[in-house]
Formats: sequence, C-alpha cells, structure tokens
Amino acid sequence: MKWTAFPYISGTESCRTSIREFGVGKPHRSKKGNSMIRVIRRVLYIPMIAAGRYNPIVKIFAERLKKAGKPNMVIMSAVMRKLLHIIYGMLKSGVSFGSVWSTNHA
Repeated sequence: MKWTAFPYISGTESCRTSIREFGVGKPHRSKKGNSMIRVIRRVLYIPMIAAGRYNPIVKIFAERLKKAGKPNMVIMSAVMRKLLHIIYGMLKSGVSFGSVWSTNHA
C-alpha cells in the first residue's frame, strides 16, 4: 500500500501558501491545504486526547514537550503527528501496536 498523501498529512511536506497583500491589517501567509487535512485533524482529536492520557509512549512524549515549555496547541499537533506515524508504521509493517510494545518493553 502506498501512501502518497502521508507527507502532506503529517506535516513533513509544506502546504500551498499565499500571501495576502491587500485589505486591512498586516500582510500574512495563509495555509491553503486540502480539506482532507482538516478532516484528519478532526478525526484525530479525540484519539489524541485519549492517547495523551493512557498510551505510555504518547504520554511520555507529551509530558516532555510540556516540560520544555511548549504551548498546548503545539503539544496537541505533535501528539497528532506522533499518532499518524504510529498508525502508518502499523499499516506498513502489518503488526499490531500491542504486540510490538509488549515485546520491546517487557
């Protein structure tokens, strides 16, 4: 299975941007990503909350970011990206998360 959209979804590839140069206020860049990214962010919100509380890998990762002084939105985005990488690795290798975690951390 090839995931050609994975770099765009995970944030490793940049989205199309445009610069607003007219109107009121300072010019700024706006992201014009496809609607798929918004859908995936919505879908990953509740799993991100649950993983931050109960998944030991994600919980340690989130606590490390919080200790480093990162804002909550940055932590949430990083945890969503971490979940995407875990899901992608599971789909690519065909191995469930629980079996890998139990053999590596027993």
